[in-house]
Amino acid sequence: MARISALTAAALGLGLSLAGPEALAADVIGACSGDIENHCMDVEPGDGRLVACLYAHEDQLSDECDATVAEMADLLDLFFERVRHVTQECGEDIRTHCAGVAVGEGRIFACLKDQGAAISAGCTAVLDQVSLELAD
Repeated sequence: MARISALTAAALGLGLSLAGPEALAADVIGACSGDIENHCMDVEPGDGRLVACLYAHEDQLSDECDATVAEMADLLDLFFERVRHVTQECGEDIRTHCAGVAVGEGRIFACLKDQGAAISAGCTAVLDQVSLELAD
């Protein structure tokens, strides 16, 4: 379970999250336990190796595992799109107002939100949009 959770948790320090990375990891482990046992038992955990193994055997995966891995990939795509959008719009604000803030656990996102009117209008709009998405 920690293998896939580490992949999602390591993805971003802005604090944008997937809908429950731990739950998603548990879904993948649950749906793919037989496939992991059959194809990936010798894979050393970490650095996305388990996911890479599942992708390498995608033509041999059970339907349930294949669908769950595809869902995870879609969520990761959405996650990284959010990250790109925030970093594009807020890059200068991050450098100006949050340069000393350690990356991870939502600290940069919180720093930006704490800056209020000091950050650019474009960054504010993106943060508001992402905040609404996360609230859904």
